[in-house]
Amino acid sequence: MRAVVVERGRSISFARTNYLVGGAVLAAGLCVACLRFGWMLHRFLDASHHESWVARAGVMTLVFGIGWALGAAALRLLTWIEFLGIRAFGRVHRARITPTIATAITAHATAGWVVGAVMMLVGLVAGVWLHGVAMRQNVGGVRGALELAPAWIPLLSGLGAILVFDAIVYVGVRQCRFANRAREGGVEAPSPLRGSEG
Repeated sequence: MRAVVVERGRSISFARTNYLVGGAVLAAGLCVACLRFGWMLHRFLDASHHESWVARAGVMTLVFGIGWALGAAALRLLTWIEFLGIRAFGRVHRARITPTIATAITAHATAGWVVGAVMMLVGLVAGVWLHGVAMRQNVGGVRGALELAPAWIPLLSGLGAILVFDAIVYVGVRQCRFANRAREGGVEAPSPLRGSEG
């Protein structure tokens, strides 16, 4: 039986990279939304008499930084919740999903957050374009839906991101739960998936 070594350190590093990349993409979407719909931002700049591109770039850099930090933290929180969920699943179904195995599964699944963040950014750009079409042209009965496109398209994309993440977690749990199950009689079966703290 082939043994697979799960290195917790590498899993955590992979997850952190995905948090940063996903958070950056979400922050880029926030900047797009602010540039298109941030009337409060424009009023702040006008009231402060900061009309130069330097001032605007500074404000958008601040928005990006805050969005990046919050986005990465949100992805980390969602991953932690999923970690607790599959640990509970392991206890209920006697799958013996150890903390190292759970970390590896959720860490690899964070690739889904990057895919989802890109989907949300593309959806936001598409929604902004559709909103502009609704403002410039007579689109009839779909005007309301198009005006709200910058909200509902990214929202649907976000739900898609959760599905992608959960699908990867599901595959990981399916691959590990039987390999880590104890044999009857109290004797553990040799596990083909061996946790390592390296």
